[in-house]
Amino acid sequence: GTGYTVQRGDTLNRVLLRQFGVAPQALKVWRAQVVAHNPSAFKGRNPNQLIPGRRLQAPPGMAPLHANPATPLPTPERPRAAIYYYGH
Repeated sequence: GTGYTVQRGDTLNRVLLRQFGVAPQALKVWRAQVVAHNPSAFKGRNPNQLIPGRRLQAPPGMAPLHANPATPLPTPERPRAAIYYYGH
C-alpha cells in the first residue's frame, strides 16, 4: 500500500521531499499534517523525533506517493493560477 517505513537517520523533511514528492516551499504545511496524521510515528508528536520502523502514511491531499519531482505539489496557501490561452 501507500506509505513509507521510517529508516534510522531519516528526517521528516527528507522523507517529505524524497518519498512524498513535496515541494520545498510546502514543507512547513505538510510537516504539521503528517505529524497529525501519524502521531504514533513520532516521539511525543515531535516532528524531529521520527521512530525508525514506523509507517508514515501520506495525509489526504498529498497523494500520489513518489510524485514526479518535475511537478511538485502546489503549496496549499497559494493555489496555482489558471493559464488562459488566446488566439489559435
